[in-house]
Amino acid sequence: AFHYDHIAVALVTPAAAEGDHPELDVIAAAGADRAGISARERIPLGAGLLGRAAETGDLQTLDLPAGADSHLRQAVRCPQAHSALAMPIRYAGQTLGVLHLECHAAHGFAADQILVLQTLADQIAVALNHATLFQQLQHQAVTDSLTGVKTRRFFMEALQAEWRRARAAATADADPSASPASFAVVLVDLDEFKPLNDRYGHLEGDRILARVARLLEQTRSGSSLVARRRGDEFTILVR
Repeated sequence: AFHYDHIAVALVTPAAAEGDHPELDVIAAAGADRAGISARERIPLGAGLLGRAAETGDLQTLDLPAGADSHLRQAVRCPQAHSALAMPIRYAGQTLGVLHLECHAAHGFAADQILVLQTLADQIAVALNHATLFQQLQHQAVTDSLTGVKTRRFFMEALQAEWRRARAAATADADPSASPASFAVVLVDLDEFKPLNDRYGHLEGDRILARVARLLEQTRSGSSLVARRRGDEFTILVR
């Protein structure tokens, strides 16, 4: 509907560790100017037009006068841009990301266009929220809620897939460069867990199960799979 020279969508990513700060992760970018924002770039909250929009939750616009100095031009990403807009993508009062556009022309964003862009940002917010909920449901479906390792159902599906792969690799006409036709299944059962549960309570028992699961996850090889079979039993698929 409108002609803009650069567009990008950035999502707010939470701090990865204590002491870190949230950032904007540019997940998509397109435009005529390759010197603009590139996908997978990370931008600190509060930095530049995008960072301010994410930090404040308010629309940020900028029009650069002819002959603007280098300090002003740092606010835009494309060397030829003379106007820019950063619109927060918000859902239920939370800023999920920023829609960012730049235009080579001065005053490139009319009031009626901004209204249409706001509608677009609202639609993006709904789509992002649905995608997040879907990912959460997918994660819950294959992850044991207590220990954080995979569920028995996920393990059985992975085991069946590994069995099919191993059988195919073992056939006479298998590709010689394929991975070996072998795998192992390890069963882990905690001794004396029930007396411990009875003596110290189920809450303490749950903590022990979660701790054991973390230890198994930390010591497994990169391709192995840890799952909770039931109660105090775990299974490991070693590949």
